[in-house]
Amino acid sequence: MKTLSATYKGLVTGLLMVAISLVIYYLQKGFDSNLRYITYATYTVGIYWTLSSYSNMPGVIKTFRSFFSQGFRCFIVVTLMMVSFTYILIKSDPSFEAEMAENQRIGLEEKGNLTPDEQVLFLTDIFPTGWSAVKWAKVTPVDTVAISEADLLALWPRNLHG
Repeated sequence: MKTLSATYKGLVTGLLMVAISLVIYYLQKGFDSNLRYITYATYTVGIYWTLSSYSNMPGVIKTFRSFFSQGFRCFIVVTLMMVSFTYILIKSDPSFEAEMAENQRIGLEEKGNLTPDEQVLFLTDIFPTGWSAVKWAKVTPVDTVAISEADLLALWPRNLHG
C-alpha cells in the first residue's frame, strides 16, 4: 500500500475542515458557534496524523528538521486552503463580510468599549517610536529599512513613503 505524503494529508485535512465549516455555517446560520472548535480539532488531528505516520515509516531520518518539514507541508496546504475558502466565501456571499463586521462591533459594544484599551496603548507606543526612528535616521522614500523588534508587529513588511 502506498503511503500518503504530508502534502496530500494536508489536502485531505483542509478539505475536511472546509466541509465541516460549511456544515456549521449553513446549520447554525453563521460561524459564531462553539461547533467551530470541531474544525480546530480536525486541524490538530491532521497534523498529528502527518507526524505520527511519518514517525512510523521505516528507513526515514527522524530528526527535528524532518518532522518539522513534514508538519509544515501539511500546515501550509491547510492554511492555503482555508484562506482560499474564506476568500471565496466572502466573495460569493457579500452579506458575510457585513455580518462579520457587525458581529465584531457588537462584541466590542458588549465589552463596554468601542476601542479596546490595548489597541490605544499600543498606538501610543508604536507610532511615536517608529516615527522618531525614521526621522532621526533620516529615512527617505527610496531607502530600504530593516526593522528588528521583539514583537509580531515588526514582522509585517512596511513600505515607508512620505
